[in-house]
Amino acid sequence: KAALLIVKLDVNGDTIWVKTIATNEFIDIKHIEALSTGGFIMTGATRQSNINKIVLIKINTHGVVDWVNHYGYLNYSQTGYCVKQTQGGFVIVGNNTYGSASNQHSGFLLVTDSLGNKLWDKYFHPKTNVDDDTGQGSYVIQSKDKGYVFGGEFYINNTSQTILVKLDSNGNEIWHNYFNNIGGGPV
Repeated sequence: KAALLIVKLDVNGDTIWVKTIATNEFIDIKHIEALSTGGFIMTGATRQSNINKIVLIKINTHGVVDWVNHYGYLNYSQTGYCVKQTQGGFVIVGNNTYGSASNQHSGFLLVTDSLGNKLWDKYFHPKTNVDDDTGQGSYVIQSKDKGYVFGGEFYINNTSQTILVKLDSNGNEIWHNYFNNIGGGPV
């Protein structure tokens, strides 16, 4: 047994409520976001069969769980690093670990409906030689045209580079740009 502790504070840092959510698995939350409709959405990872799976949890304004969804693929370890509310659902960006070595990573984007049901996902790798180059998505927004822009950090030839990727509403890449030596960290 494990538990997830959630604390809501006011603008002065005073406690409004504290909730403990009992779970059957370890949950590592990476990002929580207030929703325009009230409540909160959070993402991260849960450990299942020695592999991380993406977790998406929606709670109401009182900290009561509305729903919990898990996403992932057999033999792939995945973690959501950022979640944003979209026009009709949610978008998660994060990291996908694959292959025999735990240092092989790609960035991913996962889009859901308003109940957290997966609509589609996309994986992004900086080059075709997946054994040498790794990366992860760190931040995402929905653009005015209902597409997406995500940023992250990729290591190409052992050099950290920041990447921005623009996608249409179906996840098709429109453009991407790499930026060298702008701090060496993710967006």
